[in-house]
Amino acid sequence: MHDIYASFLGRWAHKNIVCVGEDVQPDDYPSGLFSAEELDILREKTSDIPYDFDYPDEIAYPNVPFTLYHFTFPIVSDMEEDICLSNKSSSLVGRFSMMGISKDVAFASTRSEMLVKEETYFPKEQPWILRNLTTKQFVRSEAIALKPEFIRGPNINVLGFGEIVMSRICWSTSSFVNMSDTTNISKGVWAGHCFDITTLARYRDETKGVGWSDVSNEVAKEIADIWESEYGPNWRETVCNRWYRTYGYRPVPIY
Repeated sequence: MHDIYASFLGRWAHKNIVCVGEDVQPDDYPSGLFSAEELDILREKTSDIPYDFDYPDEIAYPNVPFTLYHFTFPIVSDMEEDICLSNKSSSLVGRFSMMGISKDVAFASTRSEMLVKEETYFPKEQPWILRNLTTKQFVRSEAIALKPEFIRGPNINVLGFGEIVMSRICWSTSSFVNMSDTTNISKGVWAGHCFDITTLARYRDETKGVGWSDVSNEVAKEIADIWESEYGPNWRETVCNRWYRTYGYRPVPIY
């Protein structure tokens, strides 16, 4: 049962990930994302763009040269289901209850094991890291969290691993972005790379640290430059206070 639940977690781990912009041009792909043979196929490929994807037979632009952005189209790729593990397990228990076995001794003894949350599989007391499996680089949670109390295992409030990945996997031919920072975010240095999030202990057991580099300080500075360009020198206090107000905490004074 727990193996089934665990299969819903980390579904993008070890997968090539890129956040693609709509202005990307044909034959503009992150290095290493596709093999030479795959690139040859993509150069010859075209796509029909419908007026409305709900009615794909009504074509607006036929035989358009294929680009990386076309992978986002529902006629090309399937959208992955957003799964809440807590809801999934509650639904399972509900189905069994509707079958009239709620008073069964076996069911009663396993019911508590059926009801789980993501936190069940993510120990909060251990330090976690984001790993770039392509470059063999990692980022420590304590290096990017705005406050130690924001760290909840692999989940970090306000600014966490997700924001780090997004700041480095964007890809577009156009360099125009609606942000003040001069970082070339449209040609992300990690675009198309593979990642996972794991505990520091597991990483050390698996690799002994050989061949890997800690880029936490480099990434933390880069992300700080981006956010400071938008919110000013007190950006940490500003974004923290926004989060506090949203979730009912007392704002931190800005000096």
